[in-house]
Amino acid sequence: MGLELNRPNQVWSSDITYYPLVDGFCYLTFIMDVYSRRILGHSVSRSLRTEETTIPALRQALRLRRGMDLEGLIFHSDGGGQFFCKEFLDITRQAKLVSSMCEHAWENPFSERLNGIIKNDYLLPWGVDTWPEVKPRTAMAVKLYNTERLHGSIGNMTPTAFEERWLSTGINKL
Repeated sequence: MGLELNRPNQVWSSDITYYPLVDGFCYLTFIMDVYSRRILGHSVSRSLRTEETTIPALRQALRLRRGMDLEGLIFHSDGGGQFFCKEFLDITRQAKLVSSMCEHAWENPFSERLNGIIKNDYLLPWGVDTWPEVKPRTAMAVKLYNTERLHGSIGNMTPTAFEERWLSTGINKL
């Protein structure tokens, strides 16, 4: 029997993906609330160092959720070293999050789908291919994803509208 999601802050999903630039690659890290599909944190970096990928994205997500009860929240990711390095796990422990890691990409479908959407529906069509462009354009893609993109899984609402409705009414079923 699986976990039934009925509110935000039960499960966050995260992954790091590469994105091609004219002079190499950069790495995009996203953290999404699985219930609302809202991107809570992200980072863009030139390296795969934890302090440039998962830690800034996690700190951004925790700032956004400041004041909310996150104890027991499951933080799900792949088995990448950035997600089980000491500094990252110290932050998750302090926030009372529970780490969950998978071995295969198909065990992290929400993040894999999100990676594809940001790259293929936003960055690539916009022609983003240089370092100076990628950070601001990724931030714009996150904003559009959260505030304009309708999701069938949440009643054809945007993630922010869905969360606002949930917070204002307490309605936890579609």
